[in-house]
Amino acid sequence: MMRVRDLGRDPSPDALTNRLREIRSDVNRWQQWYADNSGPAVQEFSSLWEDDLLSQPYQCSHLIQHYLSVSTDSMDTLLSSTLLEAADGAFNLTTRPHGQLPLIRTALECASMATCLLGDGNQNSRITSRLSLAMEDIDRQARTQELGIKDLARTGRQSQASAADIREQKRRSRKAVLGVARSLNIPRRAVEAQMKMRDVVERAGHLSGEGREHFQFLWNVLAGASHGSRWASQSLLQYDITDDDPSADVVTVTSTLSPWVLVYLIDETHGLQRHAWERWEVRASPNST
Repeated sequence: MMRVRDLGRDPSPDALTNRLREIRSDVNRWQQWYADNSGPAVQEFSSLWEDDLLSQPYQCSHLIQHYLSVSTDSMDTLLSSTLLEAADGAFNLTTRPHGQLPLIRTALECASMATCLLGDGNQNSRITSRLSLAMEDIDRQARTQELGIKDLARTGRQSQASAADIREQKRRSRKAVLGVARSLNIPRRAVEAQMKMRDVVERAGHLSGEGREHFQFLWNVLAGASHGSRWASQSLLQYDITDDDPSADVVTVTSTLSPWVLVYLIDETHGLQRHAWERWEVRASPNST
């Protein structure tokens, strides 16, 4: 498979379409693994199996599968809006200036999280990351539930759970995570430290062999575009003047996302997804590291 990065800045439409069809073939296979649970399972005595034993009930493999599934489904949804088959069997590549970019961002973020949890040969680091994410889930869920209670009260309704109930559940849940950490001699401060996404994508780049800056660069642009930041849109889009009346005070322009930029972003994200899935297969096999 020839990557988009190797095609130059002006590849033919057929070359871009063919690359997307190759990517879709991978994504379809991964989606099928997820849909019917037919993918590589965690085998006894594999390193993932050992991670799960130590981290239970916060199994590493369960969360990795979740991130892989979200990443894959986001890419599948994206390709469904990008690569369209015509009645004559030909494929057409469709771009949108803004709406496709958040899906690429989600696919990249979740593939990065999976890559970091799959990690390298440091089991302590892998389990620490898993417990840190469990703690973050607990805190964010409790915060959201408390906001829900306030929102219900605003409309004169009452929640089945009180704020005190939520705080007590949060306390018990945090205690359980810290208990697992203590049994493994993992410092509390390490478990309570939040994993920042910019650090996650940087580490994913390092683990995948692409370099620490590569996915951090892509993520910065995609996150900015997803938030509607003008600098990010101006970095990604091309602008064409459609109405340049010298007597008018304004110039009308249209913005488009070039097919090359879109397929490049998809291709680079797919590369990380592929690395994560391949790493999953290795670490789910017996006697893996």
